[in-house]
Amino acid sequence: MSSSRYSAHAFHDSLPNGRSSGELRVTAAGFQFRCAAGAVDIPFRGAELRLGGASDRLVFVSHPARPGWSVYTDDRGLIADPLLAQQPELQPALSGMRRKRAGGWLATLAIALLLLGLPLALLFNIDILAGMAAKRIPAEWEEGLGKRVFAQYEIGAQLVEDKAMAAQLKKLTDPLERQIEKPRYPFRFHIAKDSQINAFALPGGYVVINSELILRARTADELLGVVAHEMSHVTEQHGMRSVITSAGVLLIAQALLGDVAGLAATLASAAPLLLNQSYSRSFEKQADKRGVELLQRARIDPLGMVRFFELVQAEEKKRQEKIRKSTGDRTADVLEGASRFLSTHPQTQDRIEAIRKMAAKQPGPYVNLDADFLRLQEQVRTFVAQDNKEEEGKEDENQD
Repeated sequence: MSSSRYSAHAFHDSLPNGRSSGELRVTAAGFQFRCAAGAVDIPFRGAELRLGGASDRLVFVSHPARPGWSVYTDDRGLIADPLLAQQPELQPALSGMRRKRAGGWLATLAIALLLLGLPLALLFNIDILAGMAAKRIPAEWEEGLGKRVFAQYEIGAQLVEDKAMAAQLKKLTDPLERQIEKPRYPFRFHIAKDSQINAFALPGGYVVINSELILRARTADELLGVVAHEMSHVTEQHGMRSVITSAGVLLIAQALLGDVAGLAATLASAAPLLLNQSYSRSFEKQADKRGVELLQRARIDPLGMVRFFELVQAEEKKRQEKIRKSTGDRTADVLEGASRFLSTHPQTQDRIEAIRKMAAKQPGPYVNLDADFLRLQEQVRTFVAQDNKEEEGKEDENQD
């Protein structure tokens, strides 16, 4: 091949308006630019080649011995020209341009895949992405949300305001709280007078334990197994992740890119969701796992969590027996099946078996906190009895 030709342009003061269109030839001797207004020959030795322009789509040729001249073409086939491949002194520049061009294509491909894949990733991995977004939420926002939701809960709840009881509960929860790794905020534990065997947690470290749960637990390990589970819902930000998931993929994407302001309105209206939420199966399993790990770090027997679940399981069987007696076996089976289908929690027996396996990894020894637990249980029992008596007295007075 004697020469190659490329459509080109050149800049030089001698050209009309400083620039002109023409043709760039590659010959065995070097580069030749020709146009109606002028011409320039650029030898290979000492020639400077580079990419430029928008997205590096132009190839520029210049030479120190040809001051003021700059020739360029938008035909990037010049980089692969066979005559240039025979010039050793040009290979470093040509290799650099090829790498840069390949990098540009890869970047473009990556952006295209991101634009195409992000919506799908958000749809199929929204929980993972919501978890990533939750970590970007400032801790004070999370505390503020928990405070607002807890204030709404207080309106319809009967919290136990007793300093001695709170101090006794703190003796039991402190070993767990001390084992929280990198806490975002302190935990706030409360006892509510409630006949349901239950406890729940809110963002910001709010944990509410019903009086009936304390009264029905038989050991400190059983109570603290439940508490550790609820604390793990907080540390894993399950409430926040549920709220963020409800915000939609656009706000999640914005949060992942660093703009969490768009979630502010969602967080402000999240109280109903947090007060009535049922955690997903994956969240419940994760809270079990993290709860067991927390109990093990605090040297508290994690099988207490198992014993509590067995207690709940026994309560469920009692309810099923009552249903069978009142409605018949067939109706009871239908109701039980529907309950399993509608529940978002893992089945109790599955959770018990999983916790047993995790607990077996650390057989002990464990600390014994039963003395402190029994004192707390007696305080709660006395409070509930006195409060019930006062309520009965008020009802009698109203009837009179």
